[in-house]
Amino acid sequence: MPQLGPKQSISASSASGVFTLKEVQQETGNSTWPALAQPVSADYLVVAGGGSGGGRKAGGGGAGGYRYFTSQSLVAGTTYTITVGGGGASYIGSDGTQGNDGNTSTFNSLSSTGGGGGGAQASAGRNGGSGGGEGSNSTAGAGTGNAGSYTPSEGN
Repeated sequence: MPQLGPKQSISASSASGVFTLKEVQQETGNSTWPALAQPVSADYLVVAGGGSGGGRKAGGGGAGGYRYFTSQSLVAGTTYTITVGGGGASYIGSDGTQGNDGNTSTFNSLSSTGGGGGGAQASAGRNGGSGGGEGSNSTAGAGTGNAGSYTPSEGN
């Protein structure tokens, strides 16, 4: 049996704690992971990719939005679509180019918006899960957060 981290326990009837995917795979391969009751209630966190910074004297990219869901019903044997949003691609172009937005992450139908790209030297940051920072010579401001208009907010 692999070494379990702090506050983790596995018995024939239950598992508690936070486990890595590798730990779950090892335990299920060893047939020591308990059978799940139907349906399973789970908490999960959906985090989107961050935005990239802009070019020359630019603002930084905004963090990807995040949303925490509690007591969600999951059923064994059901296929759930998961999309992990990557970070925004580095800017390509002149020194005055804004950064690119991060990509949206989704678990089934629940999403978080990618972070806004950073503003270029004289431009605003882009809106996103969390807005990108404004460029050093800009008066237009940083991008705004919660671009997905979620309640509660997914970012600033």
